[in-house]
Amino acid sequence: MRAPFLLILTCFTLAGFSQLTDDFSDGDFTTNPTWSGDVSKFTIDNEELRSNSNTVSDNFYLSTPSTLAQGDIEWQFRVNMKFSTSGANYTDVFLMADNTDLSAVSNGYFVRIGNTDDEVSLYKIVAGTETQLTDGTDDKTHNKNINLKVTKGAFGTWSIQADYTGGSSYQIEGSVTDNDITSSTHFGFLIKQSVASFHLSHFYDDIYVGPLLVDTQKPTILSTESLDANTIKITADEVVNTSGTLFTLNNGYGSPDNVTTNGNEILLTYTTALINSSYQLTLDLLGDLAGNKLDTVVLFNYFIASKPKSGDLLFTEIFADPTPTIGLPEEEFFEIYNTSPEPLDLENCTFSDGGTPAVFPQVTIASQAYLILVKSGNESLFS
Repeated sequence: MRAPFLLILTCFTLAGFSQLTDDFSDGDFTTNPTWSGDVSKFTIDNEELRSNSNTVSDNFYLSTPSTLAQGDIEWQFRVNMKFSTSGANYTDVFLMADNTDLSAVSNGYFVRIGNTDDEVSLYKIVAGTETQLTDGTDDKTHNKNINLKVTKGAFGTWSIQADYTGGSSYQIEGSVTDNDITSSTHFGFLIKQSVASFHLSHFYDDIYVGPLLVDTQKPTILSTESLDANTIKITADEVVNTSGTLFTLNNGYGSPDNVTTNGNEILLTYTTALINSSYQLTLDLLGDLAGNKLDTVVLFNYFIASKPKSGDLLFTEIFADPTPTIGLPEEEFFEIYNTSPEPLDLENCTFSDGGTPAVFPQVTIASQAYLILVKSGNESLFS
């Protein structure tokens, strides 16, 4: 009975060695786990790993043991480069590398963040030759706090996802099937920097390398709004899958005529225009990339202000004699009231008390609401 027990214990130890996590909250990158390389060119800054090289045109790296290379694997990490990335200023994050020295890797996979197109893309190195595998969205990496999630299936199916706000609303930046490299010894960061304005400005944190993390959370709707009379925008907290989703709008509108999805955003288009009203939108079977399904009802309003007609606005107060003051600013004002059931757009309307007419700026007065008119410069006295 002892032999099977020893075998199970040995397998568990190897699996534990392969997994990697580090959030640098201990203020140290030399132990638990141990990072090596150009250690003098890195430091811990407010519980984040930060570059610490003041050398012009410098390439430097930091790596740590990581042997996960086969099966279903997930990498998560945050990269915050506080500058405009370029062909001379970027980071290569090595997911799999066959050398502790990341500047001398012969075989591996890495994500390049920045470069000439300022994008997030997956590369491989085979026998020292780099090949780009995915082509991310251009102009996305300037001064961005980026959360990245990379997954690799057992048969070499890769997915690159990024959230450019540092959150978890990931958008897909590329996918590819490649299984040329099946072993690894290290994970790490290789930095390329040029002049002084880029120095000390690379930040890294929240590293995870291990088995696929199972997502059991349904997507959450963050906002619903009408962009115009025919378009409704829905924003979720993660990338969504609308295949099989049913959208039903009340007030007789029913299903949309067209549905388009971009990451965590959904646009619903209706041929019949919305009218000023409150709306209820029912979503059935809205999915995420992990297959979790959401059924929910969201509310939104659509109100477009119209120009006032005769009788829509009433003067409800004229304060022509502010002296002596009695609990009010010592300034004249008028108060108007919107009697109509609709919001009113006052832009370019004019008001005159016998002198040169004043032209209203872009301003809307809600239905059954009041608006105070004061001399320009006195607005703060009545706020």
